[in-house]
Amino acid sequence: MSNKSKGDAFERIIAEKLKKQGYTVELTPKSGDFGADIIARKGNKKIAIQVKNQKKPAGVRAVHEALGGKLYYKCNEAWVVSRSGFTKSAEKLARKARVKLITAQELGISGDVGSSKKYSRTYSGTYSRRYSRTELEDSFERRPKNRGLTNAQRSILLLIGIAMILTVLWVDYHYNYSTKPTTIVDSPKPTIFQNPPSENKNTPLLIELPAMSIPEIQNKTVLFFDDFENYKAGSLMGQQNGWFPVWGWSGRSFEQKVVANISVSGNKFFQLWGDPCRSAGYHRYFYFEGKYLPIRKINVSIGMETYIGIEGYGNPKCGERFEDNATTGFVGFWNSYDQKYYALVEFKRDGGIYANGVLISRWEPRKWYHVRIIMNWQKGVFDVYINGEKAEMSIPLNKFNARYYIYDGIIVGSGHAGIRVFLDDFAIFIVNETEMLQGS
Repeated sequence: MSNKSKGDAFERIIAEKLKKQGYTVELTPKSGDFGADIIARKGNKKIAIQVKNQKKPAGVRAVHEALGGKLYYKCNEAWVVSRSGFTKSAEKLARKARVKLITAQELGISGDVGSSKKYSRTYSGTYSRRYSRTELEDSFERRPKNRGLTNAQRSILLLIGIAMILTVLWVDYHYNYSTKPTTIVDSPKPTIFQNPPSENKNTPLLIELPAMSIPEIQNKTVLFFDDFENYKAGSLMGQQNGWFPVWGWSGRSFEQKVVANISVSGNKFFQLWGDPCRSAGYHRYFYFEGKYLPIRKINVSIGMETYIGIEGYGNPKCGERFEDNATTGFVGFWNSYDQKYYALVEFKRDGGIYANGVLISRWEPRKWYHVRIIMNWQKGVFDVYINGEKAEMSIPLNKFNARYYIYDGIIVGSGHAGIRVFLDDFAIFIVNETEMLQGS
């Protein structure tokens, strides 16, 4: 039996074991499973399970796959089940990312699964039963199989598909970025800026710093800071230093990376690049020194601040329709499990800066803006400072019944306008409200 067939048999045996423990199980498609081989449900639990039936211990890649499956299938737990145990690196990452690692022996599975036409199964070393292929496959939903095409035919179709995608991306790039933004039409929410200010895309991409100095907050405690100097220029951000991609590899593929030469401090910054109709976002959990920060339970304010620069106003076209006031860049607080925002600051195509939908200031391309958001959950409000000055105070939070506080964090990104967004000197902090910005 091939390794692939053995792997399929192993997944089916695990699924059968989970069914006997009261779980509802579902096998994901053989190809394009997004990191999860099995989705298991029991009560309020929804678990993404990555299965490894190999002779060597499973490594960190298995943990990454399980996390990816957890995010894609919107699960609240991620497991990895391995026949041969785990590497030390995988165990270390799993502890940090709260991924559960399970060996086949813990589930009562022994031997080389799939080594014969019947699959052996042992429970707790005292009860033994043999399952036929028919029994296993009929006990839960079978995976769809690709039939009727040879490997050569599939390879040809794959190459044709890649060529078509590259052609569409090339046409889209030259169409959307070689002209000035289309005039905004039929705005559902008219603002004082009806059209994007003029921009000359032929000028060099130089980012201007704010003219004024940014006042510091007194007695704040910084929980996380990233100036992106410790990453390799040109490297994809991926899952580094607590950052996680949102919505998979969305936006312009492979453009969410660390770039050099346009920086507030040092020489590097973080670039995000969305597409028309598709945002590119990254988030960071409130997870510091091995603990989650329960923002809904603490009686202090939590803040975030960053420099943000945006290349242009982007394009409003989304397929055959127009998003006449599409978002170019955004930063804020949210809950990644429910994908809802508590406090969000958006830079939009009309030249306006909005806080939870309220127009608070305006912006221009190719300039750094320092954005500081301070949120007080107990009071249900947040304050926004632009370039060190009060832009809007006591804005109501979007409160909702978030199911899991451990998914609270910050989000940054490039929106549907499909334009490059740059971030630098990013920080998360807590502060005593009575001591911050006295008299500001």
